[in-house]
Amino acid sequence: KHERMEISKFPLPPISIEKIKPYLNCDFLIINLISGWDIKISTLEKIRARFSGKIYLDVHSYLLGRKRNGERYYRKPEDFQKWFDLVDYIQFNENEFNILNSENLSLEDFFTNYCISEEKLINLTLGAKGSKCVYWNNGQIKTIVKKANKIVEERDPTGCGDAFMAGFVFGILSNKKIEKSLELANYVASLNCEYYGVPEVDSLRVRLKQKRFI
Repeated sequence: KHERMEISKFPLPPISIEKIKPYLNCDFLIINLISGWDIKISTLEKIRARFSGKIYLDVHSYLLGRKRNGERYYRKPEDFQKWFDLVDYIQFNENEFNILNSENLSLEDFFTNYCISEEKLINLTLGAKGSKCVYWNNGQIKTIVKKANKIVEERDPTGCGDAFMAGFVFGILSNKKIEKSLELANYVASLNCEYYGVPEVDSLRVRLKQKRFI
């Protein structure tokens, strides 16, 4: 119910820096790796050199290799540290964390090993269990655990990670504190489960106003 087999028969080429340049005057940049080869690490290096704002990375399909028949499979990329070094916020789900965390570390110890910069933050999404966030706070690692919101009926979990990310980034850009941004992220992700496809925008706006998130 929560996993799927993916087959990429006709993979598109990576996006070039030339096509990305026109959008580097934005306030915040999200890199959501849908295919896993959406951009090359060399392109991310060029983005980082040109973009002074915050970059949020959802590793997602970056952890998926591709067999000759197009079937995708999980594996731990050797260069994931390079990707982490070039972004500010990192998101992965529990399964993705287990693949990256071959040393079987706690999230805090994993964060200490791979996120040295004081600007880093990791969001670990846990599905029905909520989420866990770790980040640097005055030289110390702070952990925030949020339980998932109750939902009327789970219809389709597809896109909940994207919804979580959107809620969190909106909170940060609205100058909300990290804890409040996480509450918004978990709430939006839970709402997403109640719909097939994309939630109807006006209904979503009403529910967010009722919770005083917007």
